[in-house]
Amino acid sequence: LSSSPFHTLSLLLHGRHPSTMKGDETDCSYCNYPRTCKSACEGKQSISSCKRDSDLKNAPTPLYRVDTCFDIASIGKVPILRGDHNLLPQKVKDFIVEEITVLRPASVVICTGTVFEEEHIKELLAKEGRLQRLQKFENVYTAHAVAADHVTLEGRIFVDCHTEGVAKECDVIHENLGIPSVRKRARDELYSTLTNSMRGRTMFVIPYSAGPIGGRYSVNAVQLTDCPYTVLTTRMLSRVSSAVWDAIGSGDFIRCVHTVGAPRPVLSSSLYMWPSNCAQAFVLLNMKNKKIFSYGSAHFANAICRSSMCLRVGSVVGREMGWHAESAAIIAISDPSGEEMFACVQGSLGSGKNTLAMLQSTLPGWKVRPISSTFAWLRWHTDGKLYAMSPENGFCLQWSYRENMKDKQPIEAAAIRKRSLLLNVSENASGELHWVGRDDLPHFDEPSSPSSPSSPHFPRAKSCAVISASDIESLHPAWDSPMGVPISAYIFLTNRPTTIPVLQESPNWKDGLSLALGMRTIRGTGIDHEQLIFNPLGMSTYYPFGLNDYVKQWFDMEKESRKMPKIFHLNLFRRPSSGSSTPTLSPAASVSTSNTSIDAKSDKSSIFDRPISPTMENKVAPKDFTTVWPGFGDNIRLLAWIHGRTLGKESAVGKPFTLGTVVPASVNLEGLKDVDWETCIEYDGKGWKSETREAIKKYKSMPLYEAEHKIIVEFLETKRGNVKESLGEKKGEMSAEQSRSKEPIKEEKKEEKE
Repeated sequence: LSSSPFHTLSLLLHGRHPSTMKGDETDCSYCNYPRTCKSACEGKQSISSCKRDSDLKNAPTPLYRVDTCFDIASIGKVPILRGDHNLLPQKVKDFIVEEITVLRPASVVICTGTVFEEEHIKELLAKEGRLQRLQKFENVYTAHAVAADHVTLEGRIFVDCHTEGVAKECDVIHENLGIPSVRKRARDELYSTLTNSMRGRTMFVIPYSAGPIGGRYSVNAVQLTDCPYTVLTTRMLSRVSSAVWDAIGSGDFIRCVHTVGAPRPVLSSSLYMWPSNCAQAFVLLNMKNKKIFSYGSAHFANAICRSSMCLRVGSVVGREMGWHAESAAIIAISDPSGEEMFACVQGSLGSGKNTLAMLQSTLPGWKVRPISSTFAWLRWHTDGKLYAMSPENGFCLQWSYRENMKDKQPIEAAAIRKRSLLLNVSENASGELHWVGRDDLPHFDEPSSPSSPSSPHFPRAKSCAVISASDIESLHPAWDSPMGVPISAYIFLTNRPTTIPVLQESPNWKDGLSLALGMRTIRGTGIDHEQLIFNPLGMSTYYPFGLNDYVKQWFDMEKESRKMPKIFHLNLFRRPSSGSSTPTLSPAASVSTSNTSIDAKSDKSSIFDRPISPTMENKVAPKDFTTVWPGFGDNIRLLAWIHGRTLGKESAVGKPFTLGTVVPASVNLEGLKDVDWETCIEYDGKGWKSETREAIKKYKSMPLYEAEHKIIVEFLETKRGNVKESLGEKKGEMSAEQSRSKEPIKEEKKEEKE
């Protein structure tokens, strides 16, 4: 062993035991296994003839013994470098052994979630160059991801539908569900990619709880990963503790497996010391066994199975337990007198959830305090109220093309300067934070190339920050309540440059849902602002059991014995009716949300031919967005009106809108310049006519035209009739668009038929 304990510990942490390594190569040049199988693999031509694989095939149930290592029959000993195996429940041990036989890690570390463990991993990653400590701030580290490792794997998220009653001969990927499902050859291709994917690396076993540990509505999970960076982000965003082992006991838990897909020895260099296999990255959900597999990406959004755990698998678990998971923020709004109400804010990525959750009020006495910024688990209590709970222990902030955050979002700026993990953020010459698109600070003294580790200006850089909830100054005291908080208002967000007014209120639950389900939104999170998509309630890539069941679940909420929250609609991105800042929307993109199906029966096709994200080919949005509403801290003026309408205050005056909704007659504009409220709620008849037409077409074209869909279509057809009346159109008359030319109508019908 080396005389340096730090060197030895670093080798052990990454699965490179000094006694079994010869430089950067393993003993066996064929299967990379130390010593024991070297002779057995001499001259072999295929992996199927490897002695270990043949022994494993002959042993249907792996026999193992746990001492200071996992001693598995036909595989050998896998040492436990840190952690107490005596705390592990039997089901967890079986799960670890099952995955060791497939992934083949060199060693195992059982995480405890302590501060000492966090500091130890940070020091090791900093010495390797994977983390950089920012000297001007308190315990703040940053990392740089490769450009291909994107925040979303929207095009590579699949559901394993290999269950009872499913046709086994079907190879085609189905696009009828919210998430595409894979069968037979495509499924086998994904599972085979996981084989030996942790070879030469250390497997970290992370116990965590979604919700307070031991809570009645909390869900326990165990994650296996070969990425130390993932251990840090999981600890900050979830409740990682050895107490989770007691909470699991003999019960069930969610099984999560993550690997960067870079088994050792790695023969290619990695930029920024960021191991990944983005070309084959995917997320696979096994709903029957409550398993999540994440492969190829080291980005924390994919690595810690965050969305898959809290939304995709959470939706299935929630249906079994009587609650459901939503992509929504939970906030508390209080007026100067201290009267408080809670609201859920739901919308797609880039619609403004984080902005509202981290809002610093510009009105004296008004406060907004966050409970969750991303996920909400909803359930109905015996008192007839809707309660929302946060499954996470931290906050994830994402931004791009943003100005000085210290001025626009002071709460975020203060939080990331305390104790946070940053991604794609650098320091400038004066030690200030610098990210792509930020021009309010001087750039580096010396120009750097786009691939330089010191610069965040590589393609599609997206800056992110992971923050523990305890570091948010405005955090609400009830954020960790296992009961959750009662919801009085439900706010649906959209991102539209035209048509949709800034704020409106629906008269009842059914109309509010129908309007929210019928509106399209801009795709993207601040980078891509060119494509209109159909994304019902911002959940199109999250619900794993189909849109039909998801919509039914929402309509079934309304009952006479329940106190239904008021529904509001916010569009913080409306722009002036004329100007160059309004993007041109592609007609084809406006009615399509799914990717092209892949026929796995074709010998030339592969599951990895699918694009990682549909947004990857979009053009970069301009930096200058001129909106009719200033946003950020001034959003409190909109929330104040919602607060008054929810609590029945006379000061919140509304007026009827053409769609049957209510818009504010006025809001508090004191101190604002160049804001015309009438422009914010301006009615766009032609835009609404087009909007309702596309939504009706979308719902009628779905394979299962359910009763809930008919409710939405009837609502939209009624509103479309109101729009026609407002435009002065009579029955049987052609609209202004149709009267221009009859030829485009024929082309449109031809496209619909195709």
